[in-house]
Amino acid sequence: MDPLSISASLIAVLQITGSLISFCYDYRQGAKHASKEIVQIQDELNSLKGLLDSLLKLAEKSEADGKQLSTFELLLKDDGPLSMCKLELENLREKLEKGGVGKNGWIGLKNVLVWPLKEGEVRKTLSVLERLKSTLLLGLSADQTNLALNLTNRIENQFADQTRRHIYEWLAAPDPFLTHAATLKKHQPNTGAWFLTSKQYEEWSFGGGSFLWLYGIPGSGKTVLCSTIIEHLVGQVQQHATIALAYFYFDFNGDLTGALKSLIAQLSAQSNNIPRPLTDLFEESRLRKSTSPTDEALLECFRNILLSFHHVYITFDALDEAARKEEVLSFISTIKSWQYQRLRLLVTSRQLAEIEDVLSPLVSDRLCLQDSISARVDIKYFVSEKMKHDKMMSKWPRDIRTQVELKLIREGDGILDETYERILQQIDIQHQWEVSKILQALTVAVKPLNVEELVEILAIDFDSDPPCFDQDSRLLDPEIVLAICSSLITKSGPSLRQDEDEKARWERDLLKQKFGYISPPVKLAHASVADYLTHSESSPFHFTQHAARQFMAQACLAYLLNREFSRGHDRQLLRSRRRDYPFLRHITTNWPQYVNKSPGDPVDYLLPRTQQLLQAFFETHNLPNGGNFAFWLGMIMPSAPAEDSYVTRTHPLYYAASFGLADIVRIILDTETDVNIDELGGRAHATALHVACYRSHLEVVRILLERGADPNIPNNVGESPMYWANFYNPKGEIMELLLSHGASWGRRRRDSSVNENRKVPAE
Repeated sequence: MDPLSISASLIAVLQITGSLISFCYDYRQGAKHASKEIVQIQDELNSLKGLLDSLLKLAEKSEADGKQLSTFELLLKDDGPLSMCKLELENLREKLEKGGVGKNGWIGLKNVLVWPLKEGEVRKTLSVLERLKSTLLLGLSADQTNLALNLTNRIENQFADQTRRHIYEWLAAPDPFLTHAATLKKHQPNTGAWFLTSKQYEEWSFGGGSFLWLYGIPGSGKTVLCSTIIEHLVGQVQQHATIALAYFYFDFNGDLTGALKSLIAQLSAQSNNIPRPLTDLFEESRLRKSTSPTDEALLECFRNILLSFHHVYITFDALDEAARKEEVLSFISTIKSWQYQRLRLLVTSRQLAEIEDVLSPLVSDRLCLQDSISARVDIKYFVSEKMKHDKMMSKWPRDIRTQVELKLIREGDGILDETYERILQQIDIQHQWEVSKILQALTVAVKPLNVEELVEILAIDFDSDPPCFDQDSRLLDPEIVLAICSSLITKSGPSLRQDEDEKARWERDLLKQKFGYISPPVKLAHASVADYLTHSESSPFHFTQHAARQFMAQACLAYLLNREFSRGHDRQLLRSRRRDYPFLRHITTNWPQYVNKSPGDPVDYLLPRTQQLLQAFFETHNLPNGGNFAFWLGMIMPSAPAEDSYVTRTHPLYYAASFGLADIVRIILDTETDVNIDELGGRAHATALHVACYRSHLEVVRILLERGADPNIPNNVGESPMYWANFYNPKGEIMELLLSHGASWGRRRRDSSVNENRKVPAE
């Protein structure tokens, strides 16, 4: 039934009803003593009109929503209630017209003043109207119930969407799609088909609990093949609601925590509803007011979500590039120990001894890509096409292009050190220092950097003492960054895919709102570039991971020490500062990670210049309005009041403890004789020991206790450091360390009532 015909039918019946009501009204106005029968009929007609009006509104609502309620189909049948209603009303109108219409239409009845219906006809008419009204009322009630249910479902779905969004924002999972999309662009047509049709792939994709390891040297096509496999699996998964796929591309900044969060987010997105394990983890975190779940909690959540699918494909690319890869390998061992037949696991990496020792007992099959004839054919085709069409490679000198192609095709040895050496030798001597800075930054960046941010790094004068940011040294054309680094770096495609999900759109809009721009990230052209730079000691461009991290720490601190930021926290200037100084987006929350020891880095000391910059930065706290230090805190907490607030009053020791800057905590305690180690600060009015316990910074807790911090001092609501340690991190060495220094529970214990609205000592 056309929604327009529904409304038209109802309007037609309403018009007849309205005319009858007018007839009754006119008669009553003209007759001195109208009978009770006319009053009863008019009342029934008014009641019927009210029902018809409600049905019309319901029909219009259904039409607007693009829905047609089932009851209308019954009401509008040829012999349905609405047709019968129209017929009875027309009969009534005909009788009234015959008995009372004069030359002037309805008005003529008032002159006659004779009621045309007999008593029996009145009773019959009243009975018919009552029956029709009851039928319509039932239909209206049924469809209003349906509308109410639809509205309830809509509200529930909206609430579920909002909850899902809040959970995803809290989870802050890395999105591997950017890497996946960029890698797919490198895929040449028809390559990789040999593997997708191989017996090994068939046995892996259909075998219960299967585990396939693809390994090879750098440049052997592991990542491109992995993306091809993922894309092939996407097509299969979309056809079956009970099959799921999750993947992760590791790089030097990717660790187990990020991988677990990403897997959980991807699997949850493929569920009809938010998985209960994830909502439980979210609620538990809110209860504890924890900033991030532990790896153990994430692992348990991931395990429980796996059980909601019949089959799950998990793929990991570049295990050898993972930060703290021993943790990732331990994770793989753990999930294999579950012996889930529903899980199919595929990983790629180089054939490193530390990886092979762990994976060999676990895998059901393995494949060395450089030994595969089919893979070598793919490489030959790929290299040939790359040399023909790649804009950057086409600019290489002919002898280098020829050498690279011969090496790759004949020997299959990937991008060799000699090739990188030749490329670096071609760099103009006047740009070598700039190139070195860019390569160091991209090698150790904890979050992706874009061209504008690299331009800011190049504008830092490292020859001055101490290093400082020189705004006049900015490159006029940011794209020069890409040009001077030849083919060693690349800029990713569009910063977000067209079919981006709600979380991705929210993150993009947030960046745009805060910083006024969005620029695609820049990265090393291949992981082997970082390998060459950090291991080829004979190269003039060689640097260690530790040296590069110290370089980035100095760059961040020199930038924060900019004179433009010495006015302290000023909420009115935040937006313009973010827009005019692009590097702030990266360094605001990331600079402490460059100062802290990197996981797996055997070197843990700060270079003298880094210490000098750190001390200078923290000493700006003594400037009016808190100086550069307060400006940085204002970037982290933009809603904080600008004057006479905890931002300007809290001692830097508190924030050094909060970010786990153990060396800075030592320096402050060594150099500032009047510092009060137990001073309350931050939004929660707690001590440095409180916040170190909350953040689980064991080394900082140890330093503070050894320097005399009171383990029993309460914050402003009577909670001791022991309370915070037990409430947020009930297991571990911090509890033992506090107890060994005489800590007690203080006024509150873990089982005491907790004020959910209080501020935690996190900032």
